[in-house]
Amino acid sequence: MINTSDTAWMLVASALVFIMMPGLALVYGGVVGRKNVISSMVQSYVAIGVVSVLWVMVGNSLAFGPDHGGVVAGFHYVMLRGVGDAPNAFAPHVRALLFMAFQMKFAVITPALVAGAIAGLAAITPALGYVPVWASLMIGVVLTGLFAILWLTEKTAGLRVSPLEQVRGLDESDIGERAYLPESNQELAR
Repeated sequence: MINTSDTAWMLVASALVFIMMPGLALVYGGVVGRKNVISSMVQSYVAIGVVSVLWVMVGNSLAFGPDHGGVVAGFHYVMLRGVGDAPNAFAPHVRALLFMAFQMKFAVITPALVAGAIAGLAAITPALGYVPVWASLMIGVVLTGLFAILWLTEKTAGLRVSPLEQVRGLDESDIGERAYLPESNQELAR
């Protein structure tokens, strides 16, 4: 059943992130030196265009389609086939098309953020090649793998620990001294 409050919030949140994307290009344009302003802004705008098209074509399917062995999802929703007005399992109270648009905004903003990290360091041509490859890997393999880990963690009897807590536990384990901490903080870290 569609919830109007959830739908309104998803629309507002999608609009805010959509407004943030060109603002990000302006911020990165202001951070770099004079000769790199246009290149930096174009990299952000290219990320918006390339990843939006990639998300509609295969990204939504790779992220939210039925998976194969918990590693990578299939191509069930390629070109938004089957994504429409009915809610899906990931968002049971909003339309699947709105959920797709909401998730697409975050798929788009991530490579745009990375483009800011390499602002002034890479030309536009390598960035054009980097954005679709990185987005495909992140969307297809890492995101689906994260969902598989979350599912496995939830289904494992007796081990109700989130993956973030597991990583934190690895960080806090007693595997040698923590060289990155001053000696005065070594005792606090144990």
